[in-house]
Amino acid sequence: MKILVLFDVDGTLIHSEKNDSRSFAETYEELYGLPFPTIDWLRYEHVTDTTILQSVLGEHFERECNWEEVEVFQENYIARMARKRAFDAKPYREVPYARATVERLLADPRFVVAIATGGWRDSALFKLHYLDFPVEAIPVVGADHKYTREAILEEAVGLVRQTMPDISRIVYIGDALWDVRTTRQLDMSFVGIRVRGDVELLLREGVQHVFTDFSDYGRFLEAVALAGPPGFPEGETPGYEVF
Repeated sequence: MKILVLFDVDGTLIHSEKNDSRSFAETYEELYGLPFPTIDWLRYEHVTDTTILQSVLGEHFERECNWEEVEVFQENYIARMARKRAFDAKPYREVPYARATVERLLADPRFVVAIATGGWRDSALFKLHYLDFPVEAIPVVGADHKYTREAILEEAVGLVRQTMPDISRIVYIGDALWDVRTTRQLDMSFVGIRVRGDVELLLREGVQHVFTDFSDYGRFLEAVALAGPPGFPEGETPGYEVF
């Protein structure tokens, strides 16, 4: 029996000091000629690239987007991130030891690794390739043709189970409040990452295990083995651990 470890991307494996979020907003403004309302993703009903674009188009034009339009947006979004990175690559970094952790999990027969991100698949691959993550060996599921994070995680799990039916445990690794709430909704085990060090944000949401990076691989494996679904907010779940 194997443990499936699902990783989020932004803020969990990599971080860019919100340069990717600003690139998303600037791409919208370039294509549609109107100011993007906010990059505070909590303002949107579902924190996925598809829902965010759909929400802003609905607000400005009272219409839905189509998938051809999403593809055009993605192409321009990735091109803008590439130009910014060529100008200044310093903000685009891996969360410390994230790549080594993924590689060690891939080499361990006890684990299966996959990625489930609220971003679109191509933009996630663009970011991960740049930092040499071994994405060729990992199923990557994004927000393509999906609006909710629940749908993304469910598709990732289903994809893995097609070739690995002996999954006995699933643990999602994420950094944000929407990751916590998604895994609570799905009753899925969760381990938190807060590279900024503000671990209380996730602790208050009932997360039992929160790391600031992946430097302690042994403790990370312990958390993967022990973590459960997030409890209730504001400290109602006891036994918090911070690493």
